[in-house]
Amino acid sequence: MPLEVVMKHSIIIPDQAEQLRKMVLSQFQCDELYVNEASAATAIHNGERLIEFGFYAN
Repeated sequence: MPLEVVMKHSIIIPDQAEQLRKMVLSQFQCDELYVNEASAATAIHNGERLIEFGFYAN
């Protein structure tokens, strides 16, 4: 079942987000996978090492 995936990360951990992206791509069939920086407000409230991860199946 193909997935649509969105990942957001705080600005200080793009390498860890890239590792997670590669792991997701190796384990799941993804139609789309987007990686972006999280907003400053989100990072402030959730911590500086934030990775948000969301997905849904088509």
